[in-house]
Amino acid sequence: MYVFLLIIVPLVYFVTEYICHERKIDREHAFCIFWGFVIACIYCLIDFFAVGVSHEWVNSPSVVWGHYLITETILPVFVCFIPVIAARDSIRVKIKYLFPILAAFMTVFLPYKVMTSSVSPDFFGMILYPLMMAAMLFNVDTGITLFDSDADMKNLLWLRCVIAFFAVASGLLLPSVFQAFYYLKLADAGTYILIAVYVLGSAGFRTLEKFFLS
Repeated sequence: MYVFLLIIVPLVYFVTEYICHERKIDREHAFCIFWGFVIACIYCLIDFFAVGVSHEWVNSPSVVWGHYLITETILPVFVCFIPVIAARDSIRVKIKYLFPILAAFMTVFLPYKVMTSSVSPDFFGMILYPLMMAAMLFNVDTGITLFDSDADMKNLLWLRCVIAFFAVASGLLLPSVFQAFYYLKLADAGTYILIAVYVLGSAGFRTLEKFFLS
């Protein structure tokens, strides 16, 4: 299971970039990947020494959800935006840098969070959590691609933007909800079904992306 934890994000990146988008690795992508690894190492060190690896004192659903949303979604995406903002390219080009940086970040961040968790690694931590974060990457990339698309479908621009919004919003918000349910021991069969729907839904968003760009 540790192998799955280590390869899931690189696999998602490979499938997205080189199969779905048929892109070739270039100097810009390699530079983005490098910065993603650097940012992840710095972020994990700060999290380990300044924040600590245990938060067993937390028992409020809203606080737990806010903790996961901020520390494992909002802050990682924000810090990955730093080199994007610093780049001197156009906004459209900058946006395309986010996915490789975020994918490299998550390649380091996911194993770190699972291995330093106060909860012993189990099926949720080793399989479901990586799948949720992989789905988040899929959704973020789908949203970016739909927003940035030059497809000649101006009559459906509003629908494309709505789908892009829901892809990104669900990708960023739902994983922390599922994590909070798991941490508070509120997860039941219904929760796992919703996780499956969320993960499979990322493939659905990808299918819609292909429809709009075909």
